[in-house]
Amino acid sequence: MKIFLSYLTEHKKTAGKFRHSIILKGFDPFLAHDDIEPTAEWADSIIQNLKDCDIFIPILTKGFENSKWVNQEIGMAYAWEKLIVPLKIESDPPAFISKYQALKYIDKHEILIEKITDIIAERPQTAVKFRDFIIRRLENSNTYNETEEIVEILIKYEKYSMTQILKLIECSISNSQIYDCYKAKDELPRFVEKHRYTIDQSIMDKFKKKMGRR
Repeated sequence: MKIFLSYLTEHKKTAGKFRHSIILKGFDPFLAHDDIEPTAEWADSIIQNLKDCDIFIPILTKGFENSKWVNQEIGMAYAWEKLIVPLKIESDPPAFISKYQALKYIDKHEILIEKITDIIAERPQTAVKFRDFIIRRLENSNTYNETEEIVEILIKYEKYSMTQILKLIECSISNSQIYDCYKAKDELPRFVEKHRYTIDQSIMDKFKKKMGRR
């Protein structure tokens, strides 16, 4: 999932550290000073990345509301109905986003990203895509530790569609980093059964066998 980080240039170091933490959680964040090629047309690149993003996160530092450029970014994100999650360091959400409750920025990024993930998972603009994103991350998992982390996130949320559950079963059967992972073997069969979808018995039998369930 794509995240657009909006920030003042003088706080690019803070934004850069936060971007790195987001990447570690599998998201795809855009940060202008890192991601725009020197030869690219600056405004065009900003606008395109705003169009493409799923989540808009303004980092609210002192003077943020006085920047014409970030206010234009806010206006475009609002007009395009992006999920907006303000992070407050010093300032309150300005202009179009003053109605949004800001999250207080903390240096413990893992806790902060967990709160942002809860918002992404529950808001209508991003709920379905988030669940697709988590299952895709699981499908591409390369280590048991990665699988454990993703499974913990996946089972935290409800309302997966039948198509998503079938995809979950399919990747669990095909990826040894899932079907040989103890946490996955323990949690995923219960998670699938909890959704109570009518799934072809032969597929369920294969899934349970792979996951060590009979």
